[in-house]
Parts: sequence; C-alpha cells; structure tokens
Amino acid sequence: MFAKLVTMVIALGAIGCGVLAQRHARLQAGSEAAQARLRIAAADDSLRDLRAQVAAAVAPVEVERVASAAGPLRPATNDIPRSLLASELRGLAPIYDPAFAQREQSKLRTADAQRKSPQKPSQKPQRIAARPN
Repeated sequence: MFAKLVTMVIALGAIGCGVLAQRHARLQAGSEAAQARLRIAAADDSLRDLRAQVAAAVAPVEVERVASAAGPLRPATNDIPRSLLASELRGLAPIYDPAFAQREQSKLRTADAQRKSPQKPSQKPQRIAARPN
C-alpha cells in the first residue's frame, strides 16, 4: 500500500511538472511575440520619421529639376525595348527570353521521350520465379 502511495505521489508530481513546463513555454512564447510587436512598432516609428525628413528635404520643384536633367523618361514596365538592352541593362541578370525558354522546353521534352522509350529486348528485366504454394 505504501509503494502505491509513493508511486502516485511521484506520478502526480511528474504530471504537475509537465503542466508547469507547458505553461511556462506558452507564457515565454507570448512574451517573445509581444517584444517582436514592440520592435516592429519602433521600426515603423523610425521609418515614419525618416520619411518625414525626406519629404521635408525634397521639394517638388527640385524633383522636377533633377528629372528634367536626367533626360527623357519612360514608364517603368516589364516590357523593355530591345534597343535599350545593350545600354541600360549591361551587367544585370538576363531577362526572360521566350525563344530561349522554348528551346529549353523542347530539350527537356526530347530528354523525357528518350527516357520513356521502350527498352530493347535484351534489356528486359528478368522475371523472378514465384514460390510454390
């Protein structure tokens, strides 16, 4: 009887420790989330201050003057004329080329077709004899 009581006390103590550990982990996760929210709010505040400083330092007249000095402007789109590729995009990663993509897809298709082609009769796998019942 004494052994059962000791076992029960030990089991209840272990269960209590497990529950306390889970509670502590949950509270720690909540604390870390709150600290992250505070850091994000502080970063947003500093970003807002920096944007206000930039807006105060740059007047629209000055922006127009710099833009007119840069030469003719064009809208920023994904459609880049081929005439600009050599001068403006030198040193950048290559852009999507439909002809190149089509060539690569045809290479992949031919490789898949060669892999799926039927085997020669001499290369057929050998059958394993079934065990008699």
